[in-house]
Formats: sequence, structure tokens, C-alpha cells
Amino acid sequence: MERREYAVANPSNGFVWGDGDVPIVQQSVQQCGRYVTGEYRFETLHGVSHWMLEEKPYAVADLLLDWITAHPSSA
Repeated sequence: MERREYAVANPSNGFVWGDGDVPIVQQSVQQCGRYVTGEYRFETLHGVSHWMLEEKPYAVADLLLDWITAHPSSA
């Protein structure tokens, strides 16, 4: 079987974490940026648990809209 060469993708990545998220600990989420090659943005929502979309929907929406505005589609 012939092996094909592919271009390496370097997508932009964002991670939003609530500091009250018990299952996902801070130490592990802060290390995620080490494993991506593109731009990486880490945001913490204070006083928010794992269910951030239910607890702070407008804060999450603001971060998402900011990200989308900063990364317009090139298509």
C-alpha cells in the first residue's frame, strides 16, 4: 500500500474551563496547549462548574463570538 503525504493542519484551538469543574482538574487543562501546533487560547470562567452553558450562557457566547471574529473563515 502506498503511503501518501498530507499537509499538516495547524488549526486554531480554544479551551474554556470553569474553575468549579470537579471532573476536569486545572493542572490537566492548562497543559492542553502543549499538544497543539496552531494558536491556542485558554480561558477560565470563575465560579462555573462543568455545566457552563447552563450557568453562564452569555459569558460562553461572548468568548465564542470573540473567537469567531478573530478567526474569520478563509473559505
